[in-house]
Amino acid sequence: MSFSVRLRNLRTRIVYSANKLQYDTQKTAERIWYGSKNVGNATVQVPFMITTAMKGDLAKAGFPPQAIAGLTPESAHAILSSKTSFEAYQSQVEAAAAKVQQPSTMPPSAAIALVPEVPSEDPTSTPATSSAVAIVPDVPTRQ
Repeated sequence: MSFSVRLRNLRTRIVYSANKLQYDTQKTAERIWYGSKNVGNATVQVPFMITTAMKGDLAKAGFPPQAIAGLTPESAHAILSSKTSFEAYQSQVEAAAAKVQQPSTMPPSAAIALVPEVPSEDPTSTPATSSAVAIVPDVPTRQ
């Protein structure tokens, strides 16, 4: 190896060591200043997968393998963080499904009227809304 290559390698090692020292010092100062739980990736948790350990924890909570396979990573993280059992999770799902299945409060024979936007005379004024929807209930008939 020539002298210039050795000198370049030495320079690279010195720059690397200086940068690492600066980085480590900065991170240590942040831990001291903000506390160890508020630094960098210490608080970042992005649920993007269900790990084997999480599957084991869900199985201990009573979740069958079919239910675990159907969970999204966000819901699995939420279930584990709230320590929800499978029975409680099932009751929540059934309650949500019952809420969706409830009939709407609007009678099926009610008329829906669309009111188009009426252009104004003054071109500088802008309308507050572009269009409106009015729900008109049926008039009860006397028998």
